[in-house]
Amino acid sequence: MYDWSYALNFPIRLSLLVGLSLGMSACAALGQTQKAEAVTLASHRAVYDLKMQRSDSGLGLSIRGRLALEFKDVCDGYTLTQRLRTEMVNADGEARNTEYSITSWESRDGRRYRYNIKNDTQGQQVEEFSGNAETQNRTRIGKAKFNKPAGLVMDLPAGTIYPSEHVAVLIREARAGTHFVPAKVFDGSGEDSLFFVGASVGKKLPALGDGNPLLKPLKGQAAWPMRLAYFPAGVKTEQPQYEIAFRMFENGISDELIMDYGEYALKGTLTVLELFPRPSC
Repeated sequence: MYDWSYALNFPIRLSLLVGLSLGMSACAALGQTQKAEAVTLASHRAVYDLKMQRSDSGLGLSIRGRLALEFKDVCDGYTLTQRLRTEMVNADGEARNTEYSITSWESRDGRRYRYNIKNDTQGQQVEEFSGNAETQNRTRIGKAKFNKPAGLVMDLPAGTIYPSEHVAVLIREARAGTHFVPAKVFDGSGEDSLFFVGASVGKKLPALGDGNPLLKPLKGQAAWPMRLAYFPAGVKTEQPQYEIAFRMFENGISDELIMDYGEYALKGTLTVLELFPRPSC
């Protein structure tokens, strides 16, 4: 029987979006960015077609799929709806379909977070996580209380932030010329949903021209190449669980996506981009 373990270990965290140097902390990064220019995250819908970019020779697995996300400013905070569908085919031609979905709300001040995450395989639900998290304003110490699984409570250490605020922190630090941004990010995806994330930020890229009509809404936006390495909190390891690379625009939209899971890597090509008007709050 084919070993599907590689295929089943298929997390996706784009919001967005840690090997930490011991001399830095997420609290320090957050404190510096709060003094910087405000970041306006664009309400938008984006779709990425996914295909295998690289695979170990012995893995015998091909993957294709689609990632669709919708991010909205809703005045009191931000909502994210994200759906990842994949078809995985093994060396014997057997296919397995999976769907990973996220719906979440994050308060504008970054203190409160609601989440619902589902993972289906072959049309059958194999995981579901939902709940609420809240942190203190200054220290960002807090707790996450899960409704599913019932009774699960996680302590959130000082400096914990949520996905939308993480995007804003990355943009602020990129504007400031910072090349390494550490963070502690909680996304609600189970008992291992607190990650240390180390982001490498490249030099500011030239502004877009008129070459790609799809990217016309991003013309004139500053952008930076970024690579994020995700390490589960509390686990000592030099190797990240996975890495994500992309081009980040200063309004929070990304393209040129690469998701690297070690044994294989996927490339995401932006095929749909729609910007929504800002709400009149």
